[in-house]
Amino acid sequence: MPHESSILARFARRDTVDKTLFGFVRGMRRAMPNVTLEKAVSIFAHEFGIAGEDWNIPSQIQRYKRMEKEFYDDQRTPKTDAGQ
Repeated sequence: MPHESSILARFARRDTVDKTLFGFVRGMRRAMPNVTLEKAVSIFAHEFGIAGEDWNIPSQIQRYKRMEKEFYDDQRTPKTDAGQ
């Protein structure tokens, strides 16, 4: 039986962290519009115990912005069934 790949485990965790970050930051900023994106990302790291050396805030902000763009683009894209 193959052993668990550390790369695969990191990949799976990253996806989970990204989605959790997106929901956390989006919810925080909707509830408190005066909170900046940078502050919300910093609060996320603090709440989840992510150390500063493991968390590059400018990189996480860019990641959030990409996800936000995808989220809004998906909302605008009409859904069609391939068979119809």
